[in-house]
Amino acid sequence: MDEKRQVLRSLNWNWAGTLADSVVAFLLCPYLLTHLGATHYGAWVMIGSLTGYFGLLDLGIRGSVGRYVAFYRARHDPQATGEIVTTAFALLSVAGLLGLVGTSVATLWAGPLFGSEFAAADLPSLRLALLLAGLNLGLQLPLNVSEGVLWGCQRFDQLNAVRIPFDIARGVLSAVVVFFDGGLVALSALALALTILSGVVKTALAFRCEPALSRRRGRVSRERMREVFSFGIWSTVRSITTMIPTRLTPLLVGALLGVSLVAPLSIAARLIATASAILVAATGVITPIATALHAREQHGRQQQLLLEGGKYSLAAATVALALFLLLGRPLIQLWVGSEMASAYPLLAWMALGRWVSMSQVVTRGVITAQAKHRALALSSLVQALVTLGLGLVLIRTWGVLGMAVAIALGDAVCEGLFSLVYGCRLLGMSATRYAVRIAGATVVTLAAPCGLLATAVYWRPVSSWLDLIVYGATFSVLSIAAVVWYNEHPRLSSLLRLNRRRAEEVLCTP
Repeated sequence: MDEKRQVLRSLNWNWAGTLADSVVAFLLCPYLLTHLGATHYGAWVMIGSLTGYFGLLDLGIRGSVGRYVAFYRARHDPQATGEIVTTAFALLSVAGLLGLVGTSVATLWAGPLFGSEFAAADLPSLRLALLLAGLNLGLQLPLNVSEGVLWGCQRFDQLNAVRIPFDIARGVLSAVVVFFDGGLVALSALALALTILSGVVKTALAFRCEPALSRRRGRVSRERMREVFSFGIWSTVRSITTMIPTRLTPLLVGALLGVSLVAPLSIAARLIATASAILVAATGVITPIATALHAREQHGRQQQLLLEGGKYSLAAATVALALFLLLGRPLIQLWVGSEMASAYPLLAWMALGRWVSMSQVVTRGVITAQAKHRALALSSLVQALVTLGLGLVLIRTWGVLGMAVAIALGDAVCEGLFSLVYGCRLLGMSATRYAVRIAGATVVTLAAPCGLLATAVYWRPVSSWLDLIVYGATFSVLSIAAVVWYNEHPRLSSLLRLNRRRAEEVLCTP
């Protein structure tokens, strides 16, 4: 299988896994809320949040496994590959034990933790549910090593072939458990059982994909421990700093403007996050390929990957931006009602910022492949500070729209433009030439579909879900067809490359 077909196959599997997870979560949430009741559902969410915080004990080690498995496989070094996996498994086993101890200690304060809404008779079941969730976390952390191995081997088909049926099973069985009044303990036990089963399957697939594991080449190595931590710690810092604006901006809006204005901001942020998740799925496909090219010191192919990936990521980001700008208002009105129409201006501004950021998802994947993501972590920290600081200034003049503008500017500058400049510098490319190359293809390929959608919305505004689905699906299909046609049409591509060179000479000549 050639590289392009492999990337497309992996991308389709990743998107399928993301879609399955999103659909299950979308359907299961209101069902659990209805059958458990607001109080018990809130307790279930708190249990998940608490164990989620303990999940930070991962310290980016799972991502380190994927990166170094891809790196050492490309260098044909099975000894180092086995040592990375064994060392990571030992570290995550300790982390899992610490997570289990932490949740066990938390059960001692179950009463104050869950509040006075629960009677004393309910506390034993809450403690047991929390303890089972902690045991789930304790086993999940070391079992996640197998995910890193499959990721590094670029077996996204196997990874998602396990993920999709287990996601569906989780949704169906959770609904069955709640329907028969199983309660929180049964839900925690079910989650634990599915974690063990899926972990066993992934581990078997990992051993099958990587022969170095079955030959027992691995041992716990201090050198590999340094490698794992040096890569993983910056991934953790980036994850934490990326969460800061998401968690704190609603609190600032609620405190300064009123809780009622948090809802439209939350709606806009949720729509943006959904679009981002689809593109992030593509980054996971590119990063192990870029890691292998870096390990083989194939500099020219890394540059080509950055350019080709940049074109596609900018095209996907532009499609998402057009959908938000042209169909965002009717989507919000149909989804949550016209009383939330004020979310549309927030969505438009945040979509503009995320457009710049999403156009560089491949660039960030290439940076991470070279283990240079410390700069990305620091830029995320700067983004959090800029967003919160600028938001506090703008919110006093523009209200909640000021916070949306601050989020957009932080996203565009710190996450988007910084990634572009730093990634090009890392690969020895001109940032201006890169921008001209990827922008020209996007303008030519997507001008017609965007124009058609704008015309259709103007002459026949969206008034129903059917209109929204037809407009959105038609535009998406036309956009994909235009991008594919451009890349498969050599004469048009040659003409555009000639015009692009002329533009580069004008823009890039000092």
